[in-house]
Amino acid sequence: MIRRLSLVRKRPELSRAEFVERWTGEHVEIAKQLPGLRGYVIHVLDGESPPFDGIAVTTFDSREDAERAFGIPELADGLRRTRDDFAASVEVCFAEEHVIVEEER
Repeated sequence: MIRRLSLVRKRPELSRAEFVERWTGEHVEIAKQLPGLRGYVIHVLDGESPPFDGIAVTTFDSREDAERAFGIPELADGLRRTRDDFAASVEVCFAEEHVIVEEER
């Protein structure tokens, strides 16, 4: 499994509530269509001045699967268009997960 992390800074003119509303609307609906998507979690950061306003974590079987999914022109265009509604900038990186303590549900 590989995690694709999108480190998001909100548009400065948006309130936190507007940022979350725009992010979790049409953008999420498009992202859920990514082939091979195993998981999708959004973290909205809190505190005085975090380095980012949110982090999206998408999970795929491999980096190649993630890059292939995000490379589909129709989905990439839709994600880019809707992202511009809430994000001033997005930095993307990949992470291999090493679980130390399993989450209890």
